[in-house]
Parts: sequence; C-alpha cells; structure tokens
Amino acid sequence: MKKKSWRLIIDNPLKGSRNMAVDESMLVHCSRNQIPTLRFYKWEPACLSLGYFQKTEEVDLEGCYEQGIDLVRRPTGGRAVLHKNELTYSVTIPLSILPGKLLETYKVLSTALTEGLKLVGLPAQLTPAKKKLETNSAACFDVASSYEINSDGKKLIGSAQTRRGEALLQHGSIPLFDYNKQLTSLFSLPSNRKKALERILGQKATSLEQEGFPCSEEAYLDNIPQLEKAIIKGFEKTLDINFSAGRISKEEEEFAQKLEKEKYLYLDWKKERRPE
Repeated sequence: MKKKSWRLIIDNPLKGSRNMAVDESMLVHCSRNQIPTLRFYKWEPACLSLGYFQKTEEVDLEGCYEQGIDLVRRPTGGRAVLHKNELTYSVTIPLSILPGKLLETYKVLSTALTEGLKLVGLPAQLTPAKKKLETNSAACFDVASSYEINSDGKKLIGSAQTRRGEALLQHGSIPLFDYNKQLTSLFSLPSNRKKALERILGQKATSLEQEGFPCSEEAYLDNIPQLEKAIIKGFEKTLDINFSAGRISKEEEEFAQKLEKEKYLYLDWKKERRPE
C-alpha cells in the first residue's frame, strides 16, 4: 500500500505574529482540504508567547520592550514560552487521519518527536500519563504534562494542542539553549519569586545543548537542519508516512495575512471577536 504523503514546510525565522497566524490559517484550511502538514519555524526577534488563557498582567511588558523581546498570544493553551534561538514545530492534521481524544493524539505525536530526538543521540522519553497538575507559575517549562517529552525527568519539549472543525493543530517549542534566567526576568514578580522560579526551572526543564546536542548560539541556524531531518524521520517511522516539500497555498497565505493584521498583532485578541 502506498504511504500517505504529508506536506513539509520549513520557514525562515519570522515574527511571532506571523508564525501564529500561519499556524492558525493552516489549521482552518486543514479542516476543509484535509491536507496534513508538518511545519518547522524559527523566531526573529526573540518572542515571548502567552497561552490562550494566560493573563497579560503576569508579564512585565516594559521589561520585554527593554530587552527587545516580541510578544504574541498563542491559539493554544499553556503558559509563557520564550522562543529564542530554538526550533519550533507545528502539525496540522485532519481528524480523519489521526482520530482520538486529545491525549491519545498527543501521545502519538510526542512519540514521533521522541523517535526523532533519539536519532541525534538525545535521551528523550515520554512523560507517563498523570493526573492533571495545577501550577501557579507563569512559565510553561516548570511542569511536564502527560506524554510530554523529557530527558531524565526534565522537560525537553513543551507542546500544546487545539482543534477546529475536523482538524487539530499541535505545536511546540524545542529549546536548544537554557534561557531560564531571561525568561523569569520577563514576569511581573518580586525578585525573590523570580529567583525561586529560575531555580525550579533549572530543576525541572532542560535544553538540547544541556543534553548533549552539539550547537552554538552564534551559529544555531546551522545546527537546525540536522534536527529537522531527524524529526522528519521520527514522524515517518511512527506514522508510516512520507513527506513532500511544499509551501502554504494562496488561500492560506491570504487568511494568514488577515489573521496577523486583525488578531495576532494584538496581545489581547482573545477578548475580541475572532475574524471569520
């Protein structure tokens, strides 16, 4: 039987509002055209993304501005993530291809990512299923949820999933370096709580560099293709598929431009009516 072919998109570094607009546009159109896509992207400038339900007041907006950190709100849940010198993945899949409840599909996709990371020598594994954990922290990487990817118990990839119509979007941050100190500096917290959060993140989160992946901040883009190729192979093995290089369609591009202009340029867009 011929393997199912997925579209592969590899983008250059983009502004946060553009990255989120493209992800949502692909989700909306995936529900209609039933085309599964794996997308890799980067961020320029560095960007702090907030989860859908996260309060803006948790962030030191002036501090972000002073440090040249962009801001965007994701269409998915979770807490704040600092996207800096990293690789981000997103998957948009018709539910007809990957049926199941959120955690079931999350496990499948995390397995594919884990298989890819193992190919570059990283000791990645899935966090076992667990009861819902409550956290008062503003940071995403302070706790690992069910089936998230960890290395020796430390969270390695933070992912989130949402669904629209007949399709799902899952995207996640793959940090190459440790920026926990800078991340905690971007929250509206007293200095003692920032130090405590930085300590917790150091204990519960890790990066690819810390786990042995050879990379440098000065030339991190040169290290990315090896990682992308490995993750592609992980998806091919786990889902029995192959990939065809592509780009977003004219319709996806037009809707992405509309979403960026009317939605993602505004941090509190979730309070407004969504563009149709």
